[in-house]
Amino acid sequence: AAHNVGARDCATRARLDGLWTRVQQDHERPDLIWNDETRRELKAKMQAQMDDFYLAQQRSDEAVSWNHAEFEVDYECLAHEVRVGDVYLRLLLDGDRTP
Repeated sequence: AAHNVGARDCATRARLDGLWTRVQQDHERPDLIWNDETRRELKAKMQAQMDDFYLAQQRSDEAVSWNHAEFEVDYECLAHEVRVGDVYLRLLLDGDRTP
């Protein structure tokens, strides 16, 4: 059983390393725009959520939990992009870009 836990930990670590690598890269596809601006906005929103969470913990005598299901970021830097559903039309119609 201990061997399986170690293998799971390695697999989880590999997935997290892959995620971290992708998060640091820029992506521009019809279904995803991810760059320095979106990273900056996500970081600011997460920092504000953490600050609120820690403040709530300090003010409460009971256990406080974070409702991650309600966490959402409205990316102001993408407000100018026209979207239909989850697709950015500019990138869908731009034949010069490869996904």
